[in-house]
Amino acid sequence: REAWTDECLFLQHSIALGLAIESSTSSTYNSHLNSFINFCQLHHRLTDPTPDTLSYYVVWLSHHIEPHSVDTYLSGITNKLKFMLPDVCATQCSPLVTRTLQGHKRQLSKPICQKMPIGEHDITCIIEAVGLHPDYDNSLFIAMLITGFKSLQRLGELAWPDSRNLAVIH
Repeated sequence: REAWTDECLFLQHSIALGLAIESSTSSTYNSHLNSFINFCQLHHRLTDPTPDTLSYYVVWLSHHIEPHSVDTYLSGITNKLKFMLPDVCATQCSPLVTRTLQGHKRQLSKPICQKMPIGEHDITCIIEAVGLHPDYDNSLFIAMLITGFKSLQRLGELAWPDSRNLAVIH
């Protein structure tokens, strides 16, 4: 085995880091980071993720989305910034940030309500609603619905995503 040049090591290291998380997750984390940057710009705050800034972000975001989802936003921000700002992980876990989030979960969260699962009767009703002469889109939808129901698949496993970057080829 031969020694690699610094450029080769840097390139391979960058590739490995870039592939550490799924592209769809990375895209979501980019959106979370953009949300944080937007918050900082709107409120004339520095984009340095201090406990104060992150806790104010939690307060602001909790009024726009379900507070239980704010954890995911903080994880995305931390994931994107931890290589440039190693202290961001400790900041995310600071008592000020965690207690602010805990308080908003108690104050603003809505109870979780799940939809009833689809049954065979529901599928029959959909087929009858489409009628005897369905167009192509309706026929495709019914085929996907029955296939997913019988094989216990999710819609994401049956449809091709709009973004080529999110497509998973088996």
